[in-house]
Amino acid sequence: MLTLRQMRQLYSGLHPEEYWEDLICCGHILGCDIETGNLEGFSLFSFLLICRGSVSIKYSDRQFTLNAGDLHVYAPGIPTEIVHMSDDYEAWNLNIDEQMVYHTPQLEHVVKVACFTVSQHPCPVLNLSGEIAERIRRLMVLVHKHILAKPTTYTKELLLTAIRLMCVELLNTQDKVVVKHHYSERHEKTFADFLQLVSQHFVKHHDLAFYAGHLNMTTTYLSRIVKQMSGHTVQHFISQALAAEATVLLKTTSMSITEIALRLNFADQASFTKFFIRMKEMSPKAFRKS
Repeated sequence: MLTLRQMRQLYSGLHPEEYWEDLICCGHILGCDIETGNLEGFSLFSFLLICRGSVSIKYSDRQFTLNAGDLHVYAPGIPTEIVHMSDDYEAWNLNIDEQMVYHTPQLEHVVKVACFTVSQHPCPVLNLSGEIAERIRRLMVLVHKHILAKPTTYTKELLLTAIRLMCVELLNTQDKVVVKHHYSERHEKTFADFLQLVSQHFVKHHDLAFYAGHLNMTTTYLSRIVKQMSGHTVQHFISQALAAEATVLLKTTSMSITEIALRLNFADQASFTKFFIRMKEMSPKAFRKS
């Protein structure tokens, strides 16, 4: 999957000054700044707050329209596509490198917010009140200001504190307004650990048994938790991660389709092609040409 560093190098329209060490990126977005298309394949957690206008996204084969006050949350391996933006579209966007999130204790709430929104299927979107939306916007602006400011000994701490506060605000809001989908902390942690494992091992391990074994539980129990939390199967997340990585390799490398199939641990090119057609409704060769 593409890291923030690779994303910055690939998309020339992004503003390099809005990145902190290629690990955190935050900026103000207008409709003219971004293009429609798939967001899958990024190794990052992303928060998109709609401030004005609207944007239509496709998530798991269903299309939704987000308006001012809506917060879209992207986690690695979640299939998301931007379909359309209104002419007056305006938003704030915060992106955090996936590995930084998983290896920084101060960012544990990022995963909690992401897991919560995924569990609120069918679409990972939080509908915020005007007051809360403005509070979240101000915190994103604060992150942006610290990124743009001259680096100091405390820059990282300031960024982590602002992001943590934003996530706590979101979790507090969720706790107040959500009256369904109450899950135990154990189930939430299992789901978060599962998503992290998929992100780390999906290339080599496509089987449910591997993930259940790492989490010290039966395949049936893991399947039940993932289905309850997200509305999707374990295989869904593995397949989405594989498809996302395949699209990145087809778009950004000169590897042959056979080489990509072997890279992603498919038995042969034929099995990879069959999988890709099922996921993308076109062959790898046709996708690369498009």
